[in-house]
Amino acid sequence: MDDPLTQLGELAAAAIMRAKQLAIDLVTEDHDSIPRLDRLLRHERRLVFEQQQTAALPLADCYGAWLGDWVVRRLGGRWIGIHEPVPPRVDVDGLVLSPIDAVRRILVGAPAAATITEIARQLTAWRDRAARDREQADRFNRAAWDRLDDDRRFVATGAYPPDRSAALAAIDPWLRDEPLVGREVLCLAAGGGLHGPLFAIAGAHVTVLDLSPIQLDHDRRFCDKTGITMRLIEGSLTRLDELEPNRFDLIVQPVSSSYIADLTPMFAAIATTLRPGGIYVSQHKHPASLQIGFEPLDEPSGGGYPVSLPLISGLRLPAASGGCAEQIREPGAAEFLHSIDAILGGICRAGMVIEAVAEPPRGDAFAPPGLAEHRAIYAPTYLKVKARHG
Repeated sequence: MDDPLTQLGELAAAAIMRAKQLAIDLVTEDHDSIPRLDRLLRHERRLVFEQQQTAALPLADCYGAWLGDWVVRRLGGRWIGIHEPVPPRVDVDGLVLSPIDAVRRILVGAPAAATITEIARQLTAWRDRAARDREQADRFNRAAWDRLDDDRRFVATGAYPPDRSAALAAIDPWLRDEPLVGREVLCLAAGGGLHGPLFAIAGAHVTVLDLSPIQLDHDRRFCDKTGITMRLIEGSLTRLDELEPNRFDLIVQPVSSSYIADLTPMFAAIATTLRPGGIYVSQHKHPASLQIGFEPLDEPSGGGYPVSLPLISGLRLPAASGGCAEQIREPGAAEFLHSIDAILGGICRAGMVIEAVAEPPRGDAFAPPGLAEHRAIYAPTYLKVKARHG
């Protein structure tokens, strides 16, 4: 049996041949082919209705495959779901299109079916906006975390465990039984003095990487105060080239994946810098929590919280306000939504094996509506993952 991508290529070629028979050129590299396809589909729709035939489905397969190929070639999309029992999709920076279904809706005259020109325009605008969002993210987030310098949720108070035993008691329970003395530990996007000092006091050789130089100052002050050495790197999750391959036995990443648009390069770099058998423990903002609003629905509407955002991996989140927004989101930061597939699937696709997953409890059924604890009953706030490099 042919590979699904090969089959899609053959269907796209059939669309080109069919178009030539009707004196229309479909050239993938030619932007004018999009309005030509709209004209062609209007013509095909008339034929379908006039002849009372069931040609819409095979025509949709062919023209849809051509449209998907155009999106892949011109907009940098990628085919996804090609082994699913539904038409395959094309992903453009997290925005998903079913090109075969889009064409089918036009051919059968479905109400409010988007034209191919409209689809191409929206996908192009989305791609361009996503590129701008990626370009701006580090600048926004560095400034936001610099401003959070005195937020005690994220920075150390200066009181550190007095000895190794006390440090181990304060470390994540998933890691307390792991050998730490002399091990190489990376605290990723973890400035602020909350993480690196614990592992350093426990006897590990610690590297702390963070985007904010002001957050790294907390770790620097710990080193000055105690005489314990840590390597401190100012850097972005989108550029982890400075990290040596196969260096680390353990990588710990507190909540930070929401500050970058694409997790794939980050997970690939993490897998590269982990030694075989190395452990990666990370915590992420739960996609369900990022999708729902901050103000509760009124009781006549059933209570709860509205789902206000679509599940688009890489979607830049709008500014948050009202309710418990500042407990869930950081003011002024550029944040992005990521699906479970992008997080858990991304870790696995990078070559790591997931050993444990948890949704840390933050809910309280007796908290008043509008508080973060009440909201967490409806959507977990965080997703915690332990993985091991294969």
